[in-house]
Amino acid sequence: MAAFLDVRDLRCTYGELEAVHGIAFSVERGSIVALLGANGAGKSTSLRAIAGGVRRSGSIDFDGKPLTGMATEEIARRGIAFVPEGRGTLYSLSVRENLALGAYALDSRRARIRYERVCAYFPWLEERKEQAAGTLSGGEQQMLAIARALMMDPQLMLLDEPSLGLAPRIVHDVFELLQRINREDGMTILLAEQNAGAALRASAHAYVLETGRIALGGPSAALAADDAVRRSYLGY
Repeated sequence: MAAFLDVRDLRCTYGELEAVHGIAFSVERGSIVALLGANGAGKSTSLRAIAGGVRRSGSIDFDGKPLTGMATEEIARRGIAFVPEGRGTLYSLSVRENLALGAYALDSRRARIRYERVCAYFPWLEERKEQAAGTLSGGEQQMLAIARALMMDPQLMLLDEPSLGLAPRIVHDVFELLQRINREDGMTILLAEQNAGAALRASAHAYVLETGRIALGGPSAALAADDAVRRSYLGY
């Protein structure tokens, strides 16, 4: 059976610089998969390539159909939601307006159903829907960014550094929420993360990137238990 997301010989360039050098990885439907590595390893670039945000070559197949050559909006309409590093929250807009942007491709009925589902995960959204997003705490902004992505009713969520800038307790809450969304909705999640410990605990499978190449991959539990892997690649 083909993987839900299948990436082969992915190469990404910024101008003349090749940042990702022919990597290959896959994501099974309903799983959480982590891309790990230091800053500059190619994790974020790989996610942006899947979302159509950088120049790329190679093959990217999603649910059995190619994404190669498709624009960002087409990819989003195919069912892939991208939460970028820094959350991408529109600070001057209200919580409600940010959520409405996530549902731009849905009719009013589907948008209402998604809003009710999203509020089941984030009950505070309804209470604070008129609050400016820029006045939320960092953890709340990250939660809002995830909620806005869920408003798209996606099949696959891409998250770039969801723990960035957050206190350890909030990081725990974010990853616990992602596991709940995966468990209850069957949401497939691919995340890029420097916090290897949190990502390995939340994911089923992980790949470690090093200077634009995949150094190793395997079940997250096995990587976390391997002292040599942790010392050499994961930094803890």
